[in-house]
Amino acid sequence: MKSARFISVLLWLCAVALGGWLLRDLPISQIIATLEQVSSGEYFLWISINCAILFLACYRWKILAQLVQCKLNMWRLFLVRQAGQTISFITPGPQFGGEPVQVYWLCSRFGLSLHRAVLALGLDRLYELWVNFIVLLSGLLIVLFFLPWAAQSFTIGPTSVATFIIALLLLAYLGFRYRAKLFATLERRLVSSTVKNTDQELQQANDSVSLPPAYGQYGVALCISVIVWVGIFFELEFVLHILNIKISHLEVLALLCAIRLAMLLPLPGGIGSIEAAILLTFQALSLEQSLAFELIALCRLRDVCLLVLGFWTLRQVQRQSVQNS
Repeated sequence: MKSARFISVLLWLCAVALGGWLLRDLPISQIIATLEQVSSGEYFLWISINCAILFLACYRWKILAQLVQCKLNMWRLFLVRQAGQTISFITPGPQFGGEPVQVYWLCSRFGLSLHRAVLALGLDRLYELWVNFIVLLSGLLIVLFFLPWAAQSFTIGPTSVATFIIALLLLAYLGFRYRAKLFATLERRLVSSTVKNTDQELQQANDSVSLPPAYGQYGVALCISVIVWVGIFFELEFVLHILNIKISHLEVLALLCAIRLAMLLPLPGGIGSIEAAILLTFQALSLEQSLAFELIALCRLRDVCLLVLGFWTLRQVQRQSVQNS
């Protein structure tokens, strides 16, 4: 426990130090002037795009959760998802960290059994990670093929990227083909490790999850994931439009890939790594550094708003616990 806390504090210090070093020449007055020039209509549209992305991600979870008979409405799933995402964002590695707490909330706040909560959350997270890596690697492959400077910047080549994509597709095929066995094995292990000898718990254990074929639901979830990525791409293009930064769609894709790859580093909130990715990409595109700072400011403004929303959902989950008790 002490070593984990020490590593967490160390990563936070490294992230803050890296972010401070990269933003040491931050033109604060110019950034404030740029933010003031953005119209209220543009802010509203920007917020609407991000809200749509959050809604679609939560709706995908609802569809996948129905496959394991996890019956929660959109509002409760949104509370758990956004609160868990907030914990993941502020812990080392902005992609993971909130999952154990989400399982706890699903069980203690909303009455799900442990195996249903783990299966519902695990299915969504695995699905999300698989789609994210497929889309990210596919975008990176396109960038490596059509942008010469990108091929020189990345140490990984198109052949390696294509190999990873094929491996992920093969893994998805095997997982989908043997999904019933995988879920049954996981469920037995979860039940056997948690269920005691009380009648209520044994009855809960016997209420096993039978995973239906549900090809349509998997397809709908996949379409939603693709739409979410389209929304993420469009949101970045819209921010660049607000800042009057004119680059091609392919260059926007390169910038998006750089940002998403930076988010995979184990730094809380991607502090430092995202800033470095934006600055390096703008340097490769021969764009002014001041424009990169403005983009960083808007991206971090969005993150702050998401954090505020996340802490509000944390409070709502806590209030839900009081109501249930």
